[in-house]
Amino acid sequence: YLGNGLSKFTTADDLTVSGDAEFNGNANFGDNDKAVFGAGNDLEIYHDPVNGNSVIHDTGTGNLRIRANDFQVTNVSASANLIFANDANGEVKLYHNGSEKLATASTGVDITGAFTATDQCTITSANNTSQLILKSTDADCCLGPKLDLVRDSSSPADGDNCGQINFFIDNDAGQSIQYGDIFVGATDVSDSTESAHMTFSTMKAGSRNSRMKLHSDETVFNEDSVDVDFRVESNGNANMLFVDAGND
Repeated sequence: YLGNGLSKFTTADDLTVSGDAEFNGNANFGDNDKAVFGAGNDLEIYHDPVNGNSVIHDTGTGNLRIRANDFQVTNVSASANLIFANDANGEVKLYHNGSEKLATASTGVDITGAFTATDQCTITSANNTSQLILKSTDADCCLGPKLDLVRDSSSPADGDNCGQINFFIDNDAGQSIQYGDIFVGATDVSDSTESAHMTFSTMKAGSRNSRMKLHSDETVFNEDSVDVDFRVESNGNANMLFVDAGND
């Protein structure tokens, strides 16, 4: 029909287009009316008034591809970025409340702010450079950087393990062997009388043994009674203090 001097077309049924369709104005779709693409209805675009969602529904066997030199997702007023991708340098950025938080780079990923992981994380490299670096740029006299191992139990008890650092190396049979560890355990978790012990262990002749243990009331070397000597050097004496383990 004709209205306001313009040519319009309205249909209450499905409209199938088998060739090109050219619009000089808007193509208006009502609630739940879908723009459907593909012989098997592989792609649908529509608005769901019940849930208040606008939906792009892809059921095809391939990928849903968006091709653009620059790809940008913003909030409804276009005043803040949510996602930005740039084909020229290959970067992809994610934002929170308009602030960049994560960006890909040729060297990996740059994170602005803190991150929380809820499962095991592995850092792998094929060289001997440092895999993890903790850096503090604070210029004051306070201690930093810091590494915390936190045992946050809801029911703490005496004997709880507080934390352990393990050192693994492959042997010549291709087995991953724990060659040493540093371990801390709680001997007393009572308020105001907390006590702990720290143990340093290393491998000798196929067995891992305690080399030094810092108890709450004593320090013990060689508590597992292994045949290892204890020696203290001075500036000019290799045996300023010497304990011969094998000969007691």
